[in-house]
Amino acid sequence: MTTYTGLINRVKLALNWKVKPPLWFWIVSAVAFVWNALGVDAYLSDAYMRIEALEKMSQAERLLFESQLAWITAAIAIAV
Repeated sequence: MTTYTGLINRVKLALNWKVKPPLWFWIVSAVAFVWNALGVDAYLSDAYMRIEALEKMSQAERLLFESQLAWITAAIAIAV
């Protein structure tokens, strides 16, 4: 009968490795996080626009804003 102690020891060693990500990973992660946060902010400010902000828009801008289809808003929400 074969023992698997060698394999078990290799698995334990692999699980105990601590690989530190390189600096570029943290930079890209931070930029991606900020980009995502800006997208969420843009969506929420668009989806929950106050009446005061709507009143400040010109007639053409307000008509464009109010005629936006629901599926477009949903697509933007999913994308963000």
